[in-house]
Amino acid sequence: PFTPPLQQGGLGLSSPLYALLPGDLRNFDALSVSLLSPPAFPSTSASTDPILLPSLPTLLLLECVLVYLPPPDTDAILLWFASTFAPGSAVVSYDPFGLDDSFGKVMRRNLALRSLTLPGADSTPSLASLTSRLEKNGINGSTGSMSVREIRDEVVPVKEKERVSKLENLDEVEELNLVLEHYANLARRTLRRDETFTANSTTVCLTLR
Repeated sequence: PFTPPLQQGGLGLSSPLYALLPGDLRNFDALSVSLLSPPAFPSTSASTDPILLPSLPTLLLLECVLVYLPPPDTDAILLWFASTFAPGSAVVSYDPFGLDDSFGKVMRRNLALRSLTLPGADSTPSLASLTSRLEKNGINGSTGSMSVREIRDEVVPVKEKERVSKLENLDEVEELNLVLEHYANLARRTLRRDETFTANSTTVCLTLR
C-alpha cells in the first residue's frame, strides 16, 4: 500500500490526492505561497504541479476557524481566495455568531479560563454579518445561510430527530437550542449572479482548521 511521505517533522504529508500543510493562518502570505507551489517532497518524481491550481474551481471549507482569527487576517484569507481561484469556486463555513449576549459572555469567560480568546467574535454579531463578511471580500455569488437551530428545526426530518434523541437521551432541548442558535452554516460562491461558468469534472477542496 502507498504510504504518503511525512514532511516537516511529521506535521505535513503529501499524496496524489491529498496534501496536509502546517502553517499559521495569521501569517497567510507565507502559507499561500506554499499552497500555490509544488509539494516540498512530491509523491512522484515527475510531479511539478502546485498543490492547488488556480485554474480549477475550488471549495474552501472553514470549520469554526475564523472566530479564532483577528478580522484583518480573516479578510486576507477570503480576499486571497476570491481573487485567486476560478469562477465557480465556493466557500462553505461553520461559524459562531451573536456572541455579544449573555450566552456569548459566559462562553468567552469559560474559554478565557483556558487561556483561549475569540478575536473574531465581535465582528460577527448576527447571521447577516457572516454573509456580509464574504461579500466585502469579493465572494459575491449566490448564497445560503441558516443557523444550526434552523437546520435542525426546518431541515432535519422529524423521524431523524426522534431517532437521534433516543440515542442521546436528550432532555435539555432548550439548552441545546440556545447553543445551536449561535452557530451557522453558510455557503457562497465567488461567482456573481449575472456570470456563468462551465462545469469541470475536476474540483479541489481546501480545508482550513
